[in-house]
Amino acid sequence: MFSVVALAACNNEAKEQLATLAHTDSVRVDSLASSPKLPKEVDKHEFEAAKASLETMKTDWAAATAAFSEGNATEAADKARSVQGKVDEVKDQLAMNPT
Repeated sequence: MFSVVALAACNNEAKEQLATLAHTDSVRVDSLASSPKLPKEVDKHEFEAAKASLETMKTDWAAATAAFSEGNATEAADKARSVQGKVDEVKDQLAMNPT
């Protein structure tokens, strides 16, 4: 079983990595939202889905952080995995992954 210190260190590293990835997705959504036309590899439906996924990511990350703060590491990890899945989903929706 992880010690509290080890778990906190893992959480901080994961938090930084996911925050960076989520920020990248957010910047891409903001950039596309302000663009007069979407790139050919991103259709309007995928863009709208990405915006919704980004909001879900923010909510899930807040829940993961709260769960960790309350000492519920299992719930925090589950929520963090959900966020990671959404990060990957948004990258696909916005054509940010190399094909």
